[in-house]
Parts: sequence; structure tokens; C-alpha cells
Amino acid sequence: MLHPRNIVLVGATDKPGNYAERIWNNLVKYKYRGGLYPINSRRDVVWGVTCYKDFACLPEKPDHVLVLVPARFVAQVVRDAATAGARSATIVTSGFSELQDEESQRLAAELNVAVRETGLAITGPNCLGNLSAGEKLFTNLDDRIVTMEQGPVAIAGQSGAIVMMIRQALEDRGVGVGYMVTTGNEAGLETPDLMTYFAADPSIRVIVVYLEGVRNTQAFRNACKAARAAGKPVIALKLGTSEGGRAAAMAHTGSLAGSIESFDAISTREGVIRVRGLDELVETTECFVHAKLPKGNRLAAVTLSGGKRGLLIDAFHSAGLNFPPLSKNAGEKLATMLGPGSIIGNPLDAGFAAVVDPSVYMRSIEIMIDDPDIDIVIIDADLPKIPHELRERNLRIVNGMASSATKPVIYISPVSMGFTEHTTALRKTLPNIAVMQGMDRAVGAIKALIDYAALEKDVPDIVSSSDP
Repeated sequence: MLHPRNIVLVGATDKPGNYAERIWNNLVKYKYRGGLYPINSRRDVVWGVTCYKDFACLPEKPDHVLVLVPARFVAQVVRDAATAGARSATIVTSGFSELQDEESQRLAAELNVAVRETGLAITGPNCLGNLSAGEKLFTNLDDRIVTMEQGPVAIAGQSGAIVMMIRQALEDRGVGVGYMVTTGNEAGLETPDLMTYFAADPSIRVIVVYLEGVRNTQAFRNACKAARAAGKPVIALKLGTSEGGRAAAMAHTGSLAGSIESFDAISTREGVIRVRGLDELVETTECFVHAKLPKGNRLAAVTLSGGKRGLLIDAFHSAGLNFPPLSKNAGEKLATMLGPGSIIGNPLDAGFAAVVDPSVYMRSIEIMIDDPDIDIVIIDADLPKIPHELRERNLRIVNGMASSATKPVIYISPVSMGFTEHTTALRKTLPNIAVMQGMDRAVGAIKALIDYAALEKDVPDIVSSSDP
């Protein structure tokens, strides 16, 4: 599915703007390297290439099949694909368990039988396709630009629109997405199956999931355990914190969302980081991709503002985190170098001396990084929106320090400033520092980083009948 030898589009049509055409255009645009074959029994040519009548007419055995035919034909297409030798399929077609009428439920049951009997690896129905950046594979109808960089993040989720939004937001921040899978109604593969696959893939470091419901509690637990054993955090956005949200999950993909309390009871034990919204998800992912795991919870911060120093203290205190005293050696070095106009302490207001002399500012940060009594170093600054020689030089210096450091180095902008194309390009050159946007979300992400680092890689099973 994510590494197919070829892709077959069943339901190819030249009607302008249809899903099949948009997916085909993406496969061509990003130069997918395998064979591409459209199927439509009533067409000889579509999109300027040969259109095949059925699987038997193809020049080679089908591998991955995209199903875009009306719902009443889907189960038979799945069976025909399996008979022809296909290994996997993505069913874009909707009209199954997400609808509550009798005919849709009958079609869903018919499809479930076909999936079970053929053994095909299937995502959908009612999904929007997948991304496998290393293969230049984008079987998705999204026409926004995709970087196609084999990044360290894998995303899976039942809502195609939300998963696509997460991918776009991460890429806009300079965070590469290696895989994106939309699972829809999950008649075949479920999100835990993808989590397990991502846990075993050496190119992936962080797993992001959007969940509307979890059918198989044990499979979810096992997937979380696999990710935890591999040292890969799972960041989850779970629908269903309200009665209305649970009803929305049923209407969208036919999922029983379950109580958020049940989900938290399982996910917290297994080391899953549950976020409350998309902005928090993006910041937390950014933090886990670029920040090293800390050895403890001892924070240090460097700022050039007394007011921001106070904001940092309040924000982290609200999360149960504090700034301990610096080591005697670090404090003495800073006091000697900075002099009047600074607040020597933790957080450090480096003050006038650091503003007028960039080398003093860099040395202040270096002293904090080298302090053995500190586990995490936070720098109050954002990335420039336009070229700025001094600020970019400072960032490169700190990135170099962070490369050899044994602790995470994290930049925080107290408010979300947004990234320009210049900011995104600059960010990609600074792989050793995390760059956070928004104080509250940054605090939450850093707290999650600390908590995750303190977890054991394995915990004993518990017997539970809870269904998240």
C-alpha cells in the first residue's frame, strides 16, 4: 500500500474535477515511479493514456488498487482485485457504515465479508488516500503542494480532511511527513495496524494519530506498546470529549467514540500523549521531532526581557514545572560577564550586555547548556520572517551547541508569529533545536516531553474491559 509496484485506478473517468482525476494528477505531478493503470470498461482512453477494461487486460499483475466506483460495486471490485493478484486497496468511495440506512449497512456488511475473505490490506471506505513520500506516492485528492521529503513523522487517522490539515500544518513549519494514511470507516486496516507498522519503520521517529473510535482495545494497546518499545512517541487527537463529539464520530465514519475517560485510562498508561486540539498537536509534534529527551525536569531559560522572564515563570509554574537555581559555577560566570542591567538567576534576563554584544548573548546560552544542574534549556526568541544576518548567525551557533549537547534546546515565541517561506527554509537548516509557537502550547509540549522521557519502555499488562 505504501510501497506498491504499481497503482490501478478503478473508476477512472474524464469528468472534470472528479476524485479519480485529481488523484491521477497528483501521482503524475509527483512522479510516482511505478506503473499507473486506469480502469473503466466504457473507456479506451482517459487522461491521454490507455484505459483498460478490467484487471485481466492490464500489462502486469495489479499491486495496489484505488477504488472509486459507486458503493454497490465496491465489494466485487475488491474480490476481482484479489483474484487478479493485488495485495492492497484504498477505497475512496463513501456510502457505507457512516450512513445509518438499511441499504448502506447492508453494503458495509457485504464489504466486510469481502475484505475478510480476500485478505487484502485495505484502507477505507470513505477515505481520501495516502502519502508515502519516499515512493513519491500521493493517492490523495489534495491539490496543495506536498514537499515529498522522507520526513520523520507518520500520520494516520479516520478523517481525511483533518489528517490532510495536520500534514499541511507540519510541512508549513518545516517538519517533514514520511507517511500519511487516511483510514476512513476502517473496514480493513485500523489505525492501530498503521501505528504498529510505523513503530517498525526506521525512518519514522514520531507517530501522530487522529482517532474517532477504537474498536479493538487490545490491538490499540499492543500498537502503543510497540511504539513505546521502539522509543517513538504517539501523539493522539481523540474525538469524543463531549456527547456532541461522540455523535459526530458516528455520523462521520460510523465509529463508536467511547468515553474519553476510558481512552485516557489506557493511553496514559501506555505513554500516549493526548492533545486537545490541532494547534497543540502541531507544537507537540514539533517538540518531539527536534528536542532530545531530557534526563529530568530541571528547566533553565534565557531571555532579554524582564517581563517575559515573569511570563515564563508563571506559565511553567501552572504546569507544575519550575526553574531551579543555577549551579554556583554557572551563576558566577554569568554575574561576572553580564554586570548591571541583568537579572542573574533562572530564568536569566541577560539584559543590556547581551543586547549590545551578541557574543555575550551566545556565551550566556552556552553557560546554561553546559550547566550540569539543568536538564532543558529554553530560549525566548522567534525565527525571523525575512533575512536577518545577525539573528540567523546566532541561530546557527545555538544549533551547533545543541548538536553536541546532551539536553534539549528549545526556542519559544510567546505568541504564534506564523512562518513565511523564508522562516520555513531557515527552520529546515536548524535540525537540533525545537522551535515552538505560543507559550501555553509550548509549556504543554515540554511537559509532555518530560513525562514521556520518565516512562519505562515497557509496563505489565492489565486486565480491563474498558473500550476507549
